[in-house]
Amino acid sequence: DETANEYVWKSANNYLKSLSVEGYNLEPEFIRENDKYTIYVKDRSNVTSLNITAETDDENAKVEGTGQVEITPEQKLVTIQVTAENGNLKVYTINIEDEENKDNSASISTDVIVGIGLVVIIILFGIIIAINKKKSGKKLNK
Repeated sequence: DETANEYVWKSANNYLKSLSVEGYNLEPEFIRENDKYTIYVKDRSNVTSLNITAETDDENAKVEGTGQVEITPEQKLVTIQVTAENGNLKVYTINIEDEENKDNSASISTDVIVGIGLVVIIILFGIIIAINKKKSGKKLNK
């Protein structure tokens, strides 16, 4: 039976020092404060396991969900649980996406930027034309 005093002196550090998936890049790049990542795989139907490596920031913390982790083609994410010495839990998630989706999301964002740019240009041309009409109208009235 733990006393409150024993709990206070136990570490609450439930962060990872490192996290990686063999053969894949985590996106975004690993930083201990971020707990959500994505990997992009070429052919999900052929990926049956992932080799996940993680190191706790505190040597007294425990980590689960690492090593050779079996996955199904339908599986969208894997979790890595870090339990601090005092029992505090932190869950890191790795989302598994098809590599095709990565390219699609990039092209969508590029299309959106181009679309916004065109709208801005059209608005600017409209303003320039309106200003020129006002200036030419003033010259005729003089």
